[in-house]
Amino acid sequence: MLTSLQAKKSIIEATTTLDWDKGTGYIENWLECLKNELTAQNKWERLLQAIEHIKFVSTNDQSKFTYQEYIELTSKIDQIKISLDTIPLLEEQQLAIINQLEHLNTLAKDLNKYDWKNLFIGTIISVIIQLYVSKENADKLWHLIRSVFSNLFLS
Repeated sequence: MLTSLQAKKSIIEATTTLDWDKGTGYIENWLECLKNELTAQNKWERLLQAIEHIKFVSTNDQSKFTYQEYIELTSKIDQIKISLDTIPLLEEQQLAIINQLEHLNTLAKDLNKYDWKNLFIGTIISVIIQLYVSKENADKLWHLIRSVFSNLFLS
């Protein structure tokens, strides 16, 4: 533990050995980082905006998808992937959404319905936020998903 005198001495030594040009560079870098933090988008607010129009039909169904349900689910996911062309997404946004949908489709084989539905909704919300999908395109994507999955868990 440093005494008060030792702490003052180490501060003086540290500040006297710092080159002025390097010091201003550090301060400019710190100010830029501070500016980035202060102007960063509020992702919680974006999440609330993305899901405000969604009505979830919540059932705690712990059963797994039957073979027929899995086939229907795969068909619905394929329908969404094909219909993504109707939304003016950037190519990398569209590819990322398609990859996530394919991954979710694979997970449906092992997860129960309740867990899969929650993972699906969370993944879509996360993708919208992480890819900076515009509010208009996020609304279009949710409308597409709602129309395809309306009888399963979204209304």
